Amino acid sequence: GKVLPGLPVRASLLKRQKPSGVMNKKDYNVTVSGGVMGIEVDEMTQRVLESGLPPNAVVHAVAGKNKELQKRLERMAKKDPRIKAHGFAPLPSMMQEANLNVIRAHGTTYAESVAAGKPAVYYAPDTSMIDTQGELTRTTAYHGARVVKNPAAIGLDKIPGAINTVLENPARFTRRS
Repeated sequence: GKVLPGLPVRASLLKRQKPSGVMNKKDYNVTVSGGVMGIEVDEMTQRVLESGLPPNAVVHAVAGKNKELQKRLERMAKKDPRIKAHGFAPLPSMMQEANLNVIRAHGTTYAESVAAGKPAVYYAPDTSMIDTQGELTRTTAYHGARVVKNPAAIGLDKIPGAINTVLENPARFTRRS
C-alpha cells in the first residue's frame, strides 16, 4: 500500500513513519510546539527548563514556519545546550520518539500529540481578554485533560508543575495511540 503524507492517526500508519533523525534515544527528549507558526514556543521552552527535567534532557523547540522565532530559539540554544532549535520539522515523528510533548493545545498539534500516545502537557494562555484563539486553545487543553488525561497548564507559570506531575509517574500518561 501507499503511505499518504498527512496526519497519521491509525497505529498501522504510525509504524510506517520515518524516524525524525533529530533525537538520540539516550536522551530524555521533550518537544515544544506551538503549531505551524510556533506561537509562544520561546516562552514555553523557558518554562520547560524551569521544571525538574532529568540531567540528560534535550528540549526540541520547534518554530514551524516562524523564521524570527527560529532565530530567537537559536540564540537561546547558544546560551543553554539543553535546547535544540528546529524550524519546520518532522513533528509527528518527533512526538512519537519524544519522552514528553509540551504543546500549545490546538488543532493539528493537539491531534498529533494524542496520536503519538506519549505523555503531554497541554498549554493554553490564561488571559481573560476576549481572544478567539486563546479561548479555543483553553477549550482544547481542558478537553485533553478531561478526556486524554494529560495535564493542562493554563498559563505559562503552570508549565513546570504540569511537567513535574508527568515526571513523577510517566507511565500514567502513556497510552496506545
